Amino acid sequence: MRRFLIAGGLAMAVWLTTADRAGADAGANANTASDGIDHGARNNSTTPRSAGGGAGVPVCTYRPINIGPDVGVVDENGVPVPTNSEGRWYEKLCGDTGFAGVFFITPRQPVDVAAEASRYLLLPLPTPVLSPDGDQVVNLATWLWIDPASWTERSSTVTVPGVSVTVVARPEAVIWTLGDGTVVTCDGPGTAYDPARPANAQTPTCSHTYTRSSAAHPDHAFQATVTVRWRASWTVVGAAGGGDLGVIERTAGFPIRVGEVQAINTRAG
Repeated sequence: MRRFLIAGGLAMAVWLTTADRAGADAGANANTASDGIDHGARNNSTTPRSAGGGAGVPVCTYRPINIGPDVGVVDENGVPVPTNSEGRWYEKLCGDTGFAGVFFITPRQPVDVAAEASRYLLLPLPTPVLSPDGDQVVNLATWLWIDPASWTERSSTVTVPGVSVTVVARPEAVIWTLGDGTVVTCDGPGTAYDPARPANAQTPTCSHTYTRSSAAHPDHAFQATVTVRWRASWTVVGAAGGGDLGVIERTAGFPIRVGEVQAINTRAG
């Protein structure tokens, strides 16, 4: 960023971003104001957060102002600030501190803002849960599920002067790759096994039955993965655009040990 002055006796030092330097902060889930472009990035919340999810970062907004062509704007080296017919001047206001600078901003394309909103979209890694808890047993159904609280729509909004874009991701399926050559696809998070209820009164909505043990594999375990597939879309306010953004997948790996249980009959007495 460069410091600039408005000539003509206006006593202030402010911050400038010109059109050729327009950009946004990297990172996730951020309330960004880098180079006067993004502000109010949100993820499943009405409260902006800092890069890394912390609190305490002031909410910044931009308000259009008029600086006439007869008012000279120069940077700290006295070089005139370039402008163009597409952009305009904004003053930046942040939280309780108030005035935080003046910026010349050229409008950004909605699709570019959608890309920023996608970067701020936080989709959790799935956490696999199995029953029986611990080692699995050949020819006994293994219940498969993930935390149902993670099975919810996620959204992220990035607002720039004149345009607000929201990206929404909705979970579609859970894909279990179970290490024995089997892939199980479930259209929901699965049903948790309840040990307080009779086993014959419960039915899994997502399960797999192993037909051989994992004893011959490294560490005596199958290497499995669980993937949540999300469908993303975007909408825009203040400009034309929106539509499908395709599929986003989040995958976690984990080992599964599978053993055989053999019954031995002995003669009474």
